[in-house]
Amino acid sequence: MPDNFKKIRSYPDLSSRIQALSRRSPKIKLRRLGEVETEKEHYPFWVLETPDGPDKKQVCLSGGMHGDEPAGVESVMAFMHRLPEYATLLARIHFTFFPCVNPFGYEYDRRENSLKLDLNRQFNQTQPPVEIQLVKRVFSEKAFDFAYECHEDVDSSGYYLYELSRNEQTIGDEIIKRLSETFPINLSEFIEEMPVEKGLIRASLSSRDFWARIKRRGGWPQTVYFAHQGVPLCITAETPTRMDMEDRVAMHCLAFETALGLI
Repeated sequence: MPDNFKKIRSYPDLSSRIQALSRRSPKIKLRRLGEVETEKEHYPFWVLETPDGPDKKQVCLSGGMHGDEPAGVESVMAFMHRLPEYATLLARIHFTFFPCVNPFGYEYDRRENSLKLDLNRQFNQTQPPVEIQLVKRVFSEKAFDFAYECHEDVDSSGYYLYELSRNEQTIGDEIIKRLSETFPINLSEFIEEMPVEKGLIRASLSSRDFWARIKRRGGWPQTVYFAHQGVPLCITAETPTRMDMEDRVAMHCLAFETALGLI
């Protein structure tokens, strides 16, 4: 680890918040999947789940893939705090939460992990970093129906999302419509070489252009792995870093809640 890296946030503090939240809510089961070890640190890696049951939808919400995007972490935490309000959702959905996929990056405000790897390009590696191995372990245990991943974009003027569907189901338009009533939407025509329709980037596993773009970027992101594993609908959402944390969290929570009403 370079000597000039300085801690910006405390992962132990976040871990304490996660454990306290689990103790307060009988609806959330906490699992310590393993540890992410660096030269100086041992980070517990957490996953949280709500009660399962027959015929329940399997839904995943994750944040903190990139350590310099803390609004994703806070969005997952905020939604879990509000779970007692969602009795109807809990009756039909089993939730799996990854609050912080990249503990080192979170502490040091770095996009990459301690090995200087962008974790969101490692999901097709035969020997991926331990963070990715732990996420994959959970996905090997069940078949998910929907996944929402929280990110941030330092260059964006508003919210936008990538929607990757295996069966042509689409809910992105409705999410954008709902958010546009309160929050700014990124109306750029192209983002990272991809055409955008009023804040929505559509992708398909059957598209040659899609796979060519993934190849150019160098490695699979989480959403591609999830879709490749059979998840019918995956959303990667981006909030504008330039806005206040409270607004970024509110965007993700509103988008996720809207999505849950549509799946």
